[in-house]
Amino acid sequence: MPTTGVRMVGVYSPANGKFYAVGGRSMDGVGNDFAHPFEYDPSSNSWTIKSATFSDNQVSNMACGVLTDSGTPYIYCVGGSAGGQTTATDRMFRYDPVADTIDSIAATWAGDSDGITLPGGFAVFNNKFYILGGFSDQHSDDQPDLGVHTPRQRVGAEERRIASPARLSTDRDLWCLYLHRGRKQLERHYACRYQRFFSIRPGS
Repeated sequence: MPTTGVRMVGVYSPANGKFYAVGGRSMDGVGNDFAHPFEYDPSSNSWTIKSATFSDNQVSNMACGVLTDSGTPYIYCVGGSAGGQTTATDRMFRYDPVADTIDSIAATWAGDSDGITLPGGFAVFNNKFYILGGFSDQHSDDQPDLGVHTPRQRVGAEERRIASPARLSTDRDLWCLYLHRGRKQLERHYACRYQRFFSIRPGS
């Protein structure tokens, strides 16, 4: 990378086969927030600072993933905070890595209704963006909400619900979405046996 970075999100873009480091900052503290995405080109083994500019400096600790809208893959990002701050944002934006443009999304993340919560675990499944839980520097309690965003011409469908034991799948032939404190993976249902993991069946 052109510089050291922390609290960024790494996203692979299927639109051009390049890897992007989105958001974050050069180091913890005030005034070190990145203003542009970073692009890695595996064919040239080189990094580029892109021209697109984030709309604000609350770009650390975001949740980002690729969703397709009208046939075009975009990198969607939600939430975030700025270095040295104790507040968080609920805004969402999307980045077009081919056009190198950033657009605001009208839908906001309901998980940050208190203004201090950052996204927890996240994953994309069936072109929907799932955010499971969240955390805050101001309190030690994790947030149990499951948020779902579906791309819809820059307007998102935001859903907030609790993941309870009653929602756990018992069919080993189903594919389940597993998330635990920022870790995610798609595996056969036998992984549900693992202690400290639980499963949610997206769309159920």
